[in-house]
Amino acid sequence: MTITKSISIICENNPEAGITSPGVNGFIINGTNVSVVLAGIDLEGLGNTSTTAGVNGITFLNGASLIVRNMKIRGFRNSYGINFAPSGNAQLFVQDTLISDSGSATNVATGGINVAPAAGMTARVTINNSQIVNNLNVGVRVDTTGVVGSKIVASIVNTQLVNNANGILVKTPVNTGSADFTLVDSNIAQNANFGLIINGAATIARVGNTTITNNGTGITLLNSAIVKSYGDNRLDGNTTADGAFSLPNLVKK
Repeated sequence: MTITKSISIICENNPEAGITSPGVNGFIINGTNVSVVLAGIDLEGLGNTSTTAGVNGITFLNGASLIVRNMKIRGFRNSYGINFAPSGNAQLFVQDTLISDSGSATNVATGGINVAPAAGMTARVTINNSQIVNNLNVGVRVDTTGVVGSKIVASIVNTQLVNNANGILVKTPVNTGSADFTLVDSNIAQNANFGLIINGAATIARVGNTTITNNGTGITLLNSAIVKSYGDNRLDGNTTADGAFSLPNLVKK
């Protein structure tokens, strides 16, 4: 389904609505300055069956804002549960949502949620009280690769990132864009390779009151990346290495 105007599709107060999307996108948002709300919908990409899996559960190409609330998005093996790639400045809010069983082990550009605005544009993203689990490649990807001057401001709050290939990747290569990333009150656990990867010096990353445990490696910092702690995190019990936060710790105010 392609959405080109502002609309709210809300099914929270009725029996749950469902859309099956083998081989295609569930929703495509592509309209100038549109604001879209999707709530109470079960999007099934059939990625765990012999049928050709869905592409993206939701792909956002153009618009002002997208709210995803109280949804289940699963089985989109050919790309992402949510692919937020706006051509202009835009906002994404994900609340009370399960994103699972998406992405492919053979394609690094797949997983749970992808945030990748166009060159010169700003994407503002909030993920709250959600579960991003059992995704191949990565749970959440925040990435400015290949674009110049883009900016991503992302917050993940009270969210479970569990049993993905990698939990969170924030990547800002040299001469591309920047990211301002905050993770609080969350659990990053049982991700096969890495719990949290920060790659690039153009990222400001902060973590507070979060558990990072039982991953392959807890925290990995690449290419002069820094991730600061508020001093109240729990980082231990990772299989290969825990990694470490950058010092000094941030001061709570």
